[in-house]
Amino acid sequence: MPRANGLTRREILNCIKLKGIMTAEELSRILGISQVAVRQHLASLEAEDMVAVTVERKGLGRPSHRYVLTTIGDESFPRHYDTALNEILDELRAWQGQEAVDELLERRRERAFITLQSRMRDRPLANRLNELARLENEHGNMTEVCSDGNAYFLIKRNCSVCAVARQHSGICCQNESGLFSKLLGDVKVEHLSSIANDEQTCTFRISAPANQEG
Repeated sequence: MPRANGLTRREILNCIKLKGIMTAEELSRILGISQVAVRQHLASLEAEDMVAVTVERKGLGRPSHRYVLTTIGDESFPRHYDTALNEILDELRAWQGQEAVDELLERRRERAFITLQSRMRDRPLANRLNELARLENEHGNMTEVCSDGNAYFLIKRNCSVCAVARQHSGICCQNESGLFSKLLGDVKVEHLSSIANDEQTCTFRISAPANQEG
């Protein structure tokens, strides 16, 4: 019986994960589908940077194409980073108190500012906002920038740390207003909504003085 494409792709990734490196012929034999179908899926996975191919030549015969998972492909498997981080923060709070957790998260924001400020410096506000959105998207936060003519809005449609933010509000975006303000310059940043509070988006309103370049 034919499999759905998504299921077959996952089976291919699972096989490579278990074996470490595989050929299309080996995958075809294990999964019970044609080599043509396997190669089509592998081509798609390679285009998405989920797998990488290496060419192995032995003697005068045809070269063997062997497939391995990329970092992106490997990260498609279940991870429990949120559980581990919650446990670490819980342990720190039990050991040193909530102030220690708050200080740790504030130090994290300060380090982020030092790292990111060079990418924002000497740019118009609109450019800085677009760069900030791009940085957020690098962390999986599905962020966009829009304007109502009076102010800009930075909207996150996904929270990549939601499971942690629900348990430790200090890591929630509601505490990023200060960081965003420092990165964006002479602006007012208002936090309007939060996914961690069961709202649909994490939204910030950014307004600048009337004479500031946009």
